Amino acid sequence: MNKQTILNRIKKHFPAVEDVVDAKAPVFVEVLPEDGRIGRKKDPEGCAFARACLRKHLADGCIIGIAYSYLIKGSVATRYMTPETVGREITSFDRHQDFAEGQNYRLSAVTPSARLEAKRKRKRGVKNGSQADVDSRRRHHTTRIRVSGV
Repeated sequence: MNKQTILNRIKKHFPAVEDVVDAKAPVFVEVLPEDGRIGRKKDPEGCAFARACLRKHLADGCIIGIAYSYLIKGSVATRYMTPETVGREITSFDRHQDFAEGQNYRLSAVTPSARLEAKRKRKRGVKNGSQADVDSRRRHHTTRIRVSGV
């Protein structure tokens, strides 16, 4: 997804955002029991992890997704990679409103190959079908969790 598409999707939630940048350093977040009680299931802006980020004053607003998360401060949205450990907790929270509290959670800096300005390599086709066909057959989609649209 290109930078302008991401910016347009973020603006649907936060109209004041004017730019999206990739994070260069990780952010550490402590999730407390009250974050889990107050947080809303399947809500990228109001889940337990988002509440913890807001409580810690890391951002004015946030969109927490399974793959990427965005912390909004002023008119800039900073994009972070959501680690698998946080993704599992998000899945648990969206299904059962159970987020294991602790201070060992982090949002990772975006790797150089995943940055917004990184060049994407074209996938090469494979014999008897394209790579896209092979990928779509092997891909598992987790159900009953949030759809952030970003």
